[in-house]
Order: sequence, then structure tokens, then C-alpha cells
Amino acid sequence: AGPPVDPDDLAAIPSTSPKPIYRNAFQGTTNTDPSFNEADVSDKPNKPAPLSAATIAGLTEAFQQRLEAELSAQDAILQILDSLETQAELDNTYIVFMSDNGHLLGEHRLGYGKKYPYEVSNRVPMMVRGPGITPGTVIDDATSQVDFAPTVLAMAGTTSPTPGLIDGVNLLPLLTGTGTLNRSAIVIEATSANASPDPLPWTYHGIIDRRWKY
Repeated sequence: AGPPVDPDDLAAIPSTSPKPIYRNAFQGTTNTDPSFNEADVSDKPNKPAPLSAATIAGLTEAFQQRLEAELSAQDAILQILDSLETQAELDNTYIVFMSDNGHLLGEHRLGYGKKYPYEVSNRVPMMVRGPGITPGTVIDDATSQVDFAPTVLAMAGTTSPTPGLIDGVNLLPLLTGTGTLNRSAIVIEATSANASPDPLPWTYHGIIDRRWKY
């Protein structure tokens, strides 16, 4: 049944829903990102006010619940890996972990959100396991989510039926150490999710290279 719901479990807005057995598994854990409730925002364009104690409490609970919910995801991943190994297909399978975007939970005093051009929002992890990939390899090339489709098609041994209509590049040679990626920069951009009319107005446009963001 799991531990009872604490009053603070209901204060996280918006929150995730950890399984009862994992609720409060990360109680006491805090967001240690240096930009959380940033002390000096004089270099920021909007210069938001410091977060209130109530807001910090809610964001901290949301942060903890996200970590707790990940334990269920970990269980599911382990079950998939065990099943693939049982069927002798693990060494013949590519497994990709990634996300569509990151979420701010108090970084830069911005509370909760994702429509900002900060690293915690627009940089996401991408981890790949599979044939030809050396364990522990770290790649720091500039890649983007638009590369996901052509890469997965290559993993499946095929290509897009309409090559001219697909964005991105195949990252498989980069992942397996058989090729390089000659890309100087990638595009970042966001729209206002609930805006109208169509097309949605842009929140920002930008480009990132290996060092700078414009």
C-alpha cells in the first residue's frame, strides 16, 4: 500500500504521481542546481523576483515526486532488458533514452516551465545502448531531436521514403565510431503552447554551437 500521503505531497503544482511504494523515497532531496532561485538575475532579461517560501516548497515537492516517479520507469526498463536477455535479443537491440524537453523547477527564479532558452529546458539527455556502441562512450557533438528519426530508421536498416522531407541526420555512424558529424550549430525555438491564432507565435528563436547560444 505504501506510506500515507503527507500534506506536502498535495502541494506540488504541477506534480507527478509516484507509485505508493515509492512515495517519499526522495523526501528531503532538494534541487541543488546553482541557478535555483538564482541570487543575482541582473544579467537576465526579465529579472523575476525571488521565489517565495511557499513556491519553493511546492517546487521542491514536485522535484522529489519526479525523482520518485522515475523509480517506476526504472522498474519498467529493467523488465524490458530482462525480457530481451531471456529471448537472446538484447545484443541485437538498440535502446534509446531521451526526452522531448527539460522543465524548469525554480531555476533562474522562473518557477515551473519549459518555454525558456535556458540549458535546463532545452538540453536533454540522450543515452543509447546497442550493437557497435562501445560502453561508456561520451559524444559531445551538437545533436538535436530532429536527428532522432533518421537515426532510428538507420538502426532498423532502412531510410526515409521521402529523404527530402525529413530533417536531421543519421547519428548511427557517430554512435558507433565509424563516422563524424560536421555540424557547426543547431536551432532552438519554442512556441506559446496555448496561443492562437494559427500559426502559433514564437516565444524565441536561437542557435547553439559548442560554446555559445545566440
